Amino acid sequence: MSKVVVIGGGTGLSSLIKGLKNVPSISKLSAIVTVSDNGGSTKELRNAFNIPAVGDIRQVVVALSENESTIEEVFKYRFGDKIPSLNNHSLGNLIITALIDMEDDFYKGIQKLNDIFELKGKLIPITNCSNIELCCEYEDNSIARGETSIPNKNKKIKKIFYENTENIIPNPKAIESIKEADYIIFGIGSLYTSIISNLVVPGVKEAISKNTKAKKIYFGNIMTEPGETDNYSMYDHVTTIENHIGKNEIDYLIYNSSKINDDVLKRYHDYGSMKVEYDNKLKESHVISYEYPLLDSNASDIKHSPKKICKCFTDFLDKLNNK
Repeated sequence: MSKVVVIGGGTGLSSLIKGLKNVPSISKLSAIVTVSDNGGSTKELRNAFNIPAVGDIRQVVVALSENESTIEEVFKYRFGDKIPSLNNHSLGNLIITALIDMEDDFYKGIQKLNDIFELKGKLIPITNCSNIELCCEYEDNSIARGETSIPNKNKKIKKIFYENTENIIPNPKAIESIKEADYIIFGIGSLYTSIISNLVVPGVKEAISKNTKAKKIYFGNIMTEPGETDNYSMYDHVTTIENHIGKNEIDYLIYNSSKINDDVLKRYHDYGSMKVEYDNKLKESHVISYEYPLLDSNASDIKHSPKKICKCFTDFLDKLNNK
């Protein structure tokens, strides 16, 4: 039985968790979630209640729930024009914020979420720092402040960082789970704003590096993200993560081998998103690569199938354990 930690945020992390939570040989699943979003409903709630972002947390609650579809339907609900002052807020964001406010403590409020919804894994926000602000330095040395300001189709990202690191203390449960993990998984999701936003929190990369027994895995994105990973190959994704946690830290890459419909690809191309190509540099690197058919063939958009992720990782663990 294995202890697995997943690090990320957003819908990509949710798809990954939905699959991993059903892998029979995982005894403990922990999801470390970014809290630096500063847009929409999240921004309003952050300012009003002086808390970190709750939007990515909401999606992980749904993913870890026993009854995903019902919880998702409830959490997505908005009151609309009937209560204009609440129109911008999903019910899920309001519930999470209410629990935090009732407990008068961010971590206790999140623990209440774990208890109430009997989640099939541990939901662990990366920090409780309320004024956390993700920043980006581009290759032209200009700076963008705030997560929503980072994607820029005219500039290439050099690095991301937090401006007030002296105030950012990592969640002790996040550090503990990383130290205990048998497998540490990065992805799926926005490379910089979902995955690396966790890795630049003080103490996180050190905890990852010190756990030498853990296998470190990148679940590769299928498509590039406009303004963030334009023209990035799979090798670029892997090396970018390693630039933030240490050289030669990633042991395995798991990526999609399913064929994508040409019409769907064209729609994505028109939006500025391209297929992430597996390149020869990876074949010559220290990373061991596995390809699996991971595409959700029933979805109108390009995304990973949780059922295929479950089968993939079950097979992956079997292969490693039978070596």
